[in-house]
Amino acid sequence: MEFGNVYEELHNFFFTSTSAEFREKGLKFCLESYFQEFERVLRNLGTELPQGFTEEELVGTFYENIEYGFAYELVAIPFQLGEPLNDSHTPGNQPAGERWRRRRRATS
Repeated sequence: MEFGNVYEELHNFFFTSTSAEFREKGLKFCLESYFQEFERVLRNLGTELPQGFTEEELVGTFYENIEYGFAYELVAIPFQLGEPLNDSHTPGNQPAGERWRRRRRATS
């Protein structure tokens, strides 16, 4: 089992998988909904919330550390805007079979 940091996971998700417009309009609602669902699941499991972990704490700490989200976004931008590997016209980026066919055509 692997344990992670809830804030790191949420920053990564929201800043690599949603638009700035979405975050501006719906981020606080999503964080509140996340907390409420987390609380519901723990209640159904008969487990208490971690001490001091409240909806206000979740939302506040998320915004206090928002620079981590910006860092995730900077890493994600090249992947989101980059050219798909198999569609690349750069030599060496085509699948092996395509490179072989090109070489064969060039020597024929």
